[in-house]
Amino acid sequence: CMDQIEKNDVPPPILKQIQNTLNEIRQHILFSRTRNVYLLDSPLLISKQQRTLQFPDYSPSKAKLNPKELSLYLLYLNHPEGIALNCVTDYQEELLGYYREISGQVDLQKMQATIALLSNYSEQELSVTLSRIRKKIKSAIGPEFAKKYLINQLPNDTHGILVNRERVRIADGDPSLSLNDF
Repeated sequence: CMDQIEKNDVPPPILKQIQNTLNEIRQHILFSRTRNVYLLDSPLLISKQQRTLQFPDYSPSKAKLNPKELSLYLLYLNHPEGIALNCVTDYQEELLGYYREISGQVDLQKMQATIALLSNYSEQELSVTLSRIRKKIKSAIGPEFAKKYLINQLPNDTHGILVNRERVRIADGDPSLSLNDF
């Protein structure tokens, strides 16, 4: 390839762009070969401090969630049996606990108002927040790998996350430090 490029007198800026593209393709191929991405779920590393979801076997990218999104994600992750959308109000205290821990806010009334709005099924906030979470996870690892990590409808008409909980690590700091546990 390089011989042909040099023979055709490709301008240096275009040559650099071609080299960068080829290097990215090569890295992706090497990354995919070293990880058996099709057989196992990637570990899910959650950092409460950084508010990120990381899927190291699929991508170096992270899904950055806001405190409300991460609180809702942790709620569903903690309930593998699923939660019906119209029953999220029954989990307000648990949701508030996550939000209080993650948000860094000190005004309890504001936090309660945020959680009340989020958990009220007749409002659109829950649907909007779920949609944002889905979009961020798909953006980080692609739609083909995202399915097990999304909050989606389960066969029992509740919503939940399909990922194997044994593949999940939640940390206050950097969860990748426990990656050797997998």
